[in-house]
Amino acid sequence: MKKFRVMLFFILSVIIVKAELKLPEFTSCFMNKNGQIYEKFIRLGNGLKLTRVISERNVDYSVQDCAHDFLELTQRSFLKTSWIKDKLLNYAEDIFVHLEDNVEVTDIKYPVEDRFLYNVLPFTANVIQVMFAEDSHMFYRYFSEANRMTIFSRARQLHILIFTSSKFNLEHVGGLLVYLWHKYSIINVFAHNPLSKNHSDDFFIYKPFVVTSKGYGQVQIHHASNILNSYSVFTNNVINLHKYPMKISIFERYPTAIQTIPFNMRDQHIYDKVHDTSGYYGSDGVIISELASYMNFSIDSSMISKFDYYGRIAKNGTALGSLGQVVRREIDLQANARFYTDTGIQSIEYSILFDFDKICVLVPKSAEVPKWVKLYRIFWNPLIVVVMFVFMLCGLINAVLQRNIHRSFSEVFLEIYSIALGLSYSSVLRSNATLSRRIFLASCMLFFIVISTLLTAAMFKSYSTTIFLPEINTLEELDESGLIIKSSLDIFQDCSTKLHRKLSKKIDRRWSNVSALDLAIKTKHYAGFERQHDAELKIHTDFTSADGTPQLHIVPECPSSFYMGYILPRGSPYLPTVNVVLQRFLEGGLILKWYSDFQCGFVIQARIRRERRSRKKFVPFNLEDMQSAFFILVIGYVLSLCVFITELFWQKNNFERMYLI
Repeated sequence: MKKFRVMLFFILSVIIVKAELKLPEFTSCFMNKNGQIYEKFIRLGNGLKLTRVISERNVDYSVQDCAHDFLELTQRSFLKTSWIKDKLLNYAEDIFVHLEDNVEVTDIKYPVEDRFLYNVLPFTANVIQVMFAEDSHMFYRYFSEANRMTIFSRARQLHILIFTSSKFNLEHVGGLLVYLWHKYSIINVFAHNPLSKNHSDDFFIYKPFVVTSKGYGQVQIHHASNILNSYSVFTNNVINLHKYPMKISIFERYPTAIQTIPFNMRDQHIYDKVHDTSGYYGSDGVIISELASYMNFSIDSSMISKFDYYGRIAKNGTALGSLGQVVRREIDLQANARFYTDTGIQSIEYSILFDFDKICVLVPKSAEVPKWVKLYRIFWNPLIVVVMFVFMLCGLINAVLQRNIHRSFSEVFLEIYSIALGLSYSSVLRSNATLSRRIFLASCMLFFIVISTLLTAAMFKSYSTTIFLPEINTLEELDESGLIIKSSLDIFQDCSTKLHRKLSKKIDRRWSNVSALDLAIKTKHYAGFERQHDAELKIHTDFTSADGTPQLHIVPECPSSFYMGYILPRGSPYLPTVNVVLQRFLEGGLILKWYSDFQCGFVIQARIRRERRSRKKFVPFNLEDMQSAFFILVIGYVLSLCVFITELFWQKNNFERMYLI
């Protein structure tokens, strides 16, 4: 009897203590089907991070117990690296997010199996984020107070939100999922409440790209029994966006993004759809057009050309231009390929680097060689030295062959000179006694015929082609030239060499309404920076004279080189798919083809326009155009007349002397 009383007292004491502490009745969170579903997701990740969001108002045993059960499940089934973190927050029941009116809630009875892009997971599989909280108020409080850069850095990871309260509000849960998409671009996230009476076997996910009667966005409810064989419905593959409007910024930049296609390319129908997608031609415009076609998204035109430059970081740390659009997350993609540089900004990410280019210095084209210098250049070269040496040697050989005749050196060398000029000479024309001298003279004739032909060809080439003075081909020569480099960018400022420091001091960063390249052409005292590929194109299209002579020269020694890609906000859900598509474009040679197509189109268009302008200037020849030839002819006649008169007087004087004698 006494033992019965003690046992009854103990049972009553436990009941009273439990009632006073109001301990929740707890059952295992992850049993049967729910546990099997989580096990499938655990296989996809390389590690787990468990975050327990605990309220300060009371001891939340359900959060701790559910986290403990989940950890036991993962360690029992798979040896995964796990991290556990507790976040203690004040409970605020009035903080929550309402479900937007344009978002539809649908109970999915028959889920459709989605496909992964080239067997690539739609989320980053390094760490799976598993979070436990009492209700949506605590989750919203956690995300609203968390460091934004931390959330963005893991936005592409799989997030699992587990609610531990028996109370469940579908509107608040759906609003939280929509909030995570709009605020942090977290797209692969699902919610589950294993302790709910009516929804313990239901999983909730937001599909932002699903088209509904209200627009875009659908909160889907999936039952555990339908998910075991099609768990990919929990993820959002960014493959077919169903014309979802992406905010893409692209500004006009020649030659990679222009609004008008060259007129000689209008019949190339492969570029017809560019007008209805990106609206810009050139390699960047075509890449975005093909991305839109492949991923099936539309382009929100409100941000296309809001800024017309790449952007920079101001002294106060503010990002300006299109770079600032990405930093402020106003756009989803900036579609002008830019250099991959360490900007120190953590809120942007680069796509794969699909192009390579150099920053080169453009200097004025060197001056044309004067005509009188051309004649000097013809005769002042190693060939003339060899000819003179051969001439002297032939004279000596000729003297040796005539040693028995006792002739002076002047007569011997005069014979070789007459042969070199192709003139007749009496001692050469008369029969020679020795065979060796005949062979020697014949060899000299053939040799000087070849040399005279070479000199004639060299003279013709020199006067018929445009020859320029030596160009600036190295940075040392650029420094010695004294040219001022006009640019808003100093690419030498971080260099430590003495030459680069000297060149950095020659950079003029003052603003001017005339471009550096135009100043280089007009004044011949300036140089400028330009991308190598673009510079080669601009020289053929914009900086070529009417006769086809380039007006600028690219210094072959380029001071800097960079890889190029697009920038997106950090944690962008579109980045994996964009990278896969860009990689396929690059491997297929399409990016190079698109750039080459428009490069050839611009060059042909510029040549046609240049020829049309030059045709109007063609006029027939007249005597004034040929007066220099007549002047030379008259001067020759006058000189010959003077020589003729001199010979007459000289002959008359000789006859008078002979008569007197």
